Amino acid sequence: MSYIKYNDFVFNAETTRCWIQLNDEGEKIVMLNGYIRAYTTGAMRQQLDSIISGVREPKGKFYFGDQDRFLSVIRKEPLTHTESYEAWPPHEAAWGVKFEAEDPFWAEDPISSSFEYSAPFIINITGIKNSYPVFRVGFTGAPTVTIELKNNTTGESTDYAKTVVDGDVIVFNMEEREITKNGIVDITETEDEGFFSLEPGVNQIELTCSPATCDITYTYENRYR
Repeated sequence: MSYIKYNDFVFNAETTRCWIQLNDEGEKIVMLNGYIRAYTTGAMRQQLDSIISGVREPKGKFYFGDQDRFLSVIRKEPLTHTESYEAWPPHEAAWGVKFEAEDPFWAEDPISSSFEYSAPFIINITGIKNSYPVFRVGFTGAPTVTIELKNNTTGESTDYAKTVVDGDVIVFNMEEREITKNGIVDITETEDEGFFSLEPGVNQIELTCSPATCDITYTYENRYR
């Protein structure tokens, strides 16, 4: 890796090791271990203080390798260290810290697709956790009511039982648990409990919008890649 960074602190990539593992629940854990070399206790203490200051904040962005790839993390355990590997004078001190991914996906451009809707379509989630998509549906032609967006794989669906006319745009935001009409929030989770996620693997999505003609854009992110 070119460098390792947490918030504004850049760790020495030559003396720091960073890796990622999954716990028993399939959650992503970021492990950061390293050592420092010093020939006096004062210098060692100063370097350790510097490392501690780098992980003092309990929450932040963890950059691993380059600025385009990061995790949003919470510090899971406080920094630990040993006094030295050698009795005296101390030449090395080991340290380690563990982070839990709060919003655990490698940052990447969201996956998106747009098309004129005519039949159920497939979204394949390659991560190991559910993803929360956003569906943007534009309507042309005849007015319609009772729009249903359904994940046939899970049987879950959400409805918009209001009249839609030519030119309207309805956005189903599954993560924010709200539906907007022409940019204005119209339905939230307090009114409709049908918001759904995408499961890992194949998800077949079906849209009911007849007699109007619908074009649809969906956007999602793979989590826990």
